[in-house]
Amino acid sequence: MNERYIIVEGSEKNVMMDNGVQCFEFRARIPYYEGVPLSQIAFVKIALDNQPVNVEDIRLVAKTDEVFTLEEATTALNFFWEYGEGLRMRVMKGVSGWGVSGFFGCGCS
Repeated sequence: MNERYIIVEGSEKNVMMDNGVQCFEFRARIPYYEGVPLSQIAFVKIALDNQPVNVEDIRLVAKTDEVFTLEEATTALNFFWEYGEGLRMRVMKGVSGWGVSGFFGCGCS
């Protein structure tokens, strides 16, 4: 996979949640030629500062701003990641530098 084209340039940012938790967020384009429901996302792997992110720390943010863990996304039948659209990926910890360094990957079933 070519992260250079999948990660939406300039979308990386630290976000302060209402509960005071700092998160890192970026948008990723689907690496397939068509969109899929979030329920079909089999895995998401992210590395920040070349350190793998725990699956439990990854969230998917739908267009409606509803937030799903990867486990919860398996039941999100009515939420889609459309081709060309940048789905918001959230890591439940802040990052000191900008950019997704390392690896980003996902797969659909």
